[in-house]
Amino acid sequence: MNGKTNEKYRILVIDDNEAIHNDLKRILCAGADDAGSLGDLEMELFGDTKDKITNSQFDLQCALQGMEGFELVKSALNAEDPFALAFVDVRMPPGWDGIETIAHIRELDTEMQVVVCTAYSDYSSDEIIAKVGNADNLFILKKPFDNVEILQMANALTKKWSLHRELRGKMFDLESIVKERTQALETANEELRTQLAQREQLYAERQLDRSLKAVGQIAEGITKEITQPVQNLGSKIQKVREMHEKVLSHLTSMKKLWNDSGAESSRLAADLMGVEKELDIDNLIEASQISFSSINQDLAHVQGVVEAAVEVGQADQGSMAMADVNQMLNHALILTRYQYKDAADVLVDFGELEKITCNVSQIYQVLINLLGNAALASRDAHHEDRQRKTIWVSTRQEGKQVVVTIQDQGKGIPGHLKDVYDQILKADDLGKYAGQGLAIARSIIVDGHGGRLDFDSQENQGTMITIRLPVNPPK
Repeated sequence: MNGKTNEKYRILVIDDNEAIHNDLKRILCAGADDAGSLGDLEMELFGDTKDKITNSQFDLQCALQGMEGFELVKSALNAEDPFALAFVDVRMPPGWDGIETIAHIRELDTEMQVVVCTAYSDYSSDEIIAKVGNADNLFILKKPFDNVEILQMANALTKKWSLHRELRGKMFDLESIVKERTQALETANEELRTQLAQREQLYAERQLDRSLKAVGQIAEGITKEITQPVQNLGSKIQKVREMHEKVLSHLTSMKKLWNDSGAESSRLAADLMGVEKELDIDNLIEASQISFSSINQDLAHVQGVVEAAVEVGQADQGSMAMADVNQMLNHALILTRYQYKDAADVLVDFGELEKITCNVSQIYQVLINLLGNAALASRDAHHEDRQRKTIWVSTRQEGKQVVVTIQDQGKGIPGHLKDVYDQILKADDLGKYAGQGLAIARSIIVDGHGGRLDFDSQENQGTMITIRLPVNPPK
């Protein structure tokens, strides 16, 4: 604001002496007849300036008591037309004195410039500042004062008030610009993060698709290369076992005949005794039975691996189907046994479950990878303390949800990787833990099946993964 505009600086005079009101009006609000003398006075004070004081420079309002002035300030603020400057007398009986009045006004308006007018020493300058605060906007004027002093002070302080408001407005505008640009940058960063997350998710899905296809191809190869030889081997071993049992049967019969004959001194009895002693028929029968049982167990395991691999590989990668989660876990445990068998024992507790509708191929991939993570975590811990670990795998039905829990005694997920859902975790990130990572597993369970995947991990104590799958996922 300057003298070239038609705006006025509002000045408030609070003094119980009406003569002071009139004097200040005469000095600050000169009429047309006084315009010449005011101009001469300004020339004397400030020289030939462009921003000159005019007879319409100030809008003066007066109050006889402090409370009355306080109400004028409040009304001005409510009307969004505040006072720039106030001249306040100190002694104004019987109400608030000037210092008390200024303190109340400061509660409403901290920007107003205030001139304390006094002819006495009721308060020292330090006492006044202590009571009203903000010394930057407070000035003391001793009575009696002259016209030049009043005019100079009014001009300087109203300009100061105006510049302060202008600066505050520019600061507000600057803050708004900074805020808008910061918001724009944040929006751009968020869009960039979203795009990166989408790209990472797309990459992960492609990697998962390749992995699933690879599993299918491996299973197909296993089917062709192992199934028939295993079946042939099983048939041949069965024939050998039958022939072995016949031989043992004959030897047993011969031993019985010898025992029943009572011909202990005959040559035949001696020969038979020698054969029986050499062959140790009783131990031979027991050892052969154990060997054939072990062979059958190994064959059954190989056949189980083949069946599990075939089941996983033949799962349709693109469609939903009914599945038995317990059976899927059994297959997954068979396929990951080589990872945990030397370091951990698996304890299973499978409850009765409804079949669920799911993308069987994807759920297999989640189970295999999470069991693989548990196996490798157990191996790491076993390598350090040489103690055999335990992996617990359990299932239960909760309403229309199937719950799967996989818990290990491994080293746990490091604290700096706890927020794994927003990352694509790879093997090295979890200390050699193989697989697609919890982020992709969560995507399959949550985004693909409307389920939930939670983990509770304590460093050096182990990790527990809980999967919740709806029996009928949302479409």
